[in-house]
Amino acid sequence: MRRITEALVTGDLHNFGTDYTLAEMFLENLLKELNLTKNNIFFIPGNHDSGDFEHKNVFIKDIRENIEEDQDYYLKYFTKECLKKSFVSYNNFIKKFLEGFVEYTDKEPSDISISKWNDALNIIQLNTAILCDGDNTKKQIVDIQSLTKELEKLDRSIPSIVIAHHDYQCLYENHKNTLRRLFDEYNINKLYLVKKDSLIELKSAVTNQTFKDYEVLIINDGSKDNTKNLI
Repeated sequence: MRRITEALVTGDLHNFGTDYTLAEMFLENLLKELNLTKNNIFFIPGNHDSGDFEHKNVFIKDIRENIEEDQDYYLKYFTKECLKKSFVSYNNFIKKFLEGFVEYTDKEPSDISISKWNDALNIIQLNTAILCDGDNTKKQIVDIQSLTKELEKLDRSIPSIVIAHHDYQCLYENHKNTLRRLFDEYNINKLYLVKKDSLIELKSAVTNQTFKDYEVLIINDGSKDNTKNLI
């Protein structure tokens, strides 16, 4: 097998009510087996990485009632004092895990960011877990304002991919439309989503590209759904 050069971790690093101890053990072993350093692993949060706090459901309810009329309505709550509190534990774990390899100065690991891997690839890390409240049937959003600002700094001379936890179809329609417009504007052709509902989309995105000299490693850490059949 050809050497794996980077790892993309798309959230749900622990179960509700547990800490990140098992995730740390798994990730350390993974990096060891793949012979990767920690500057070659990239994270985004999932549902399970979004913790609870007082009034969280009240804030989310208000956003859901207004977001379809105003795609920026979430901004009044997406602060350190409100919804960003959901990711305190996740952020602390990621910063500790990547200490010495990645510096977080003006942003947190849960914030939208663009990492340049080996000056060869832009990896856009998209948090789609902002409105996670335990109900997986409800639509989600992304931080459109921050994404727009980050894309202004995008190096367009190299390819770009996006990693996210939720399927593109899980987003509110106006957020989907804005993402589509931004991706078209910045020539981001594919949205890579690595979780069970998106494996078919991932396979299609990889196999339909013009570049054919690739190898994809999908790690299924003991899931009991139909992931194996999708692969």
